[in-house]
Amino acid sequence: MRNLPGGGAESVMTLFGHPIHPMLVTFPIAFFSAVPLTDLAFCWLADPFWARMSFWLLAAGVAMGGLAALVGAADFSLVRDIRRYLSSWNHFLAAIVTMALGAVNLLQRLGDHQIAVLPWGLALSALTVIMLGMAGWLGGKMVFEHNLGPGQPERAAPEARGKVG
Repeated sequence: MRNLPGGGAESVMTLFGHPIHPMLVTFPIAFFSAVPLTDLAFCWLADPFWARMSFWLLAAGVAMGGLAALVGAADFSLVRDIRRYLSSWNHFLAAIVTMALGAVNLLQRLGDHQIAVLPWGLALSALTVIMLGMAGWLGGKMVFEHNLGPGQPERAAPEARGKVG
């Protein structure tokens, strides 16, 4: 990230000018959010397909979340100004907890996907989604309140945009 006029910082981890972290986080959000649903489907239908689906969704969530975390951690560590905002630290910690919950949930399912669903699998899936929501809310706060990440002029602080009229 680099500093923007009027406050905020822009991501240095970009692809053709677009920040990579927001592109990547959509995958673990989708994968982790689906796991409680597939866990519940397994509980209701007793079809082993749903327990296997939960396992693979967790594996994909941990893999893509790890990639998103690496890019996010690179942005977090490369620009000092981003670390001055409490919401960036909270986002960082919430994302770490989310990934840890997802990884623990995945590991506890390695032996038998079906037995692992109740009670701990479903509980860990629900906790992961709660933490995912917190991390996402804090990420949004960083972008929309502190202008961290996108570097788009329309999101810059009012004093940086210039006044019309």
